[in-house]
Amino acid sequence: MAEELRALGAEVLEIPEVEAGSLSGGSPIAMALARLHEFRGIVFGCAAGVEAVLSQVSTLDLPVIAVGAAAAQALSRHGIEFVVALRGACQEAVGEQSQLFQKGPLLLVTAEEGRPNLFNELTQIGAEVEAVVAYRYVHRMPSASLPPIDLVVLPSSSAARAVLSGDFGKVLLGVPMAAIGPQTATAARQCGAQSVVLAKEDSVAGLVSLVRSMVRNS
Repeated sequence: MAEELRALGAEVLEIPEVEAGSLSGGSPIAMALARLHEFRGIVFGCAAGVEAVLSQVSTLDLPVIAVGAAAAQALSRHGIEFVVALRGACQEAVGEQSQLFQKGPLLLVTAEEGRPNLFNELTQIGAEVEAVVAYRYVHRMPSASLPPIDLVVLPSSSAARAVLSGDFGKVLLGVPMAAIGPQTATAARQCGAQSVVLAKEDSVAGLVSLVRSMVRNS
C-alpha cells in the first residue's frame, strides 16, 4: 500500500515499525502442530505466521488457506501449495469461499493479540475454527517528533489501535483519517479519532482510491 501511494507522489511514513518475534516458554503452536491430524485445514493470515509454523515443520499434509497476498507469497517462497488465497479478511472475501470453510475444524495461526476480526468472519459463516498463537508482534514508535501529517491511512483495526492508542496517538486524533473497513473505522473512533472516512470497498485498491479522493479534495 505504501508503495502504491509513493508511486502516486505521496510522502509516506510507515508507523509503527513492526517486528515478528518468537514466543518465550512453551509454544501453543508447537502443541497444535503435534495434533495437526485433527484439523481439516490450516489458515494463515500473514507472512509471520507462515514463518513461525515452517520453522517447526517442513511440510503441511493438509489443505492450506492463505488470507492476503503476503501470506500467499510467504507460502510460495517455502514451496508450500495452498488451495486458495483469499484477497483479504473482510466479510466479502471470506464469504466467497464459504463452502471451503465448512469442511471441518480449521487451525487459524495468529499473533499473540489474535486475529479477532478474521476469527469472527469465519465463525459467522459457520466455520469451526481454533485460533492458536504462533508469534508476537513488537511495535516500535518513532523516537523523533513527527513532521506535519496531512492524512492518516489505516489499513486494519490492529494498525489503528497500535498507532492511535497512548500518548503517541494523541497528536494524530484531529488529523483526517482514511479507514479500509468498518471495523477499522470503529477502532479509530474508539481511540478518539475525530474525522474518519470509510473506503467504499474493503480492499487495498479501495483504500488507495479513497486516499486519492481525499487528497484531491483537501
